[in-house]
Amino acid sequence: RKRAIDVTANLIRFRIEYGWPIRLDSKPLETALRSGIHWVLPYRDLRGRRIIVYNASVLAARYLTIPVAELQQVMGLLLEKLSTDPLT
Repeated sequence: RKRAIDVTANLIRFRIEYGWPIRLDSKPLETALRSGIHWVLPYRDLRGRRIIVYNASVLAARYLTIPVAELQQVMGLLLEKLSTDPLT
């Protein structure tokens, strides 16, 4: 329990320090979400976990138009959403 509290406090501290919202929202990240850089595959690995692909080749082509911070927030948003899936 203490570890979970520490991790959450560090996450909040990080988001405040770097100007990220505490709760990530898909609306301001729509361009990055639709860029094709991140994929959530429709199937799972052998342990039943969801698989996220980070397609760096798309990043190379679009890095000037999408801020890196937005791409990092998209990954955070995907991980948050997938962690709420009871089957994940």
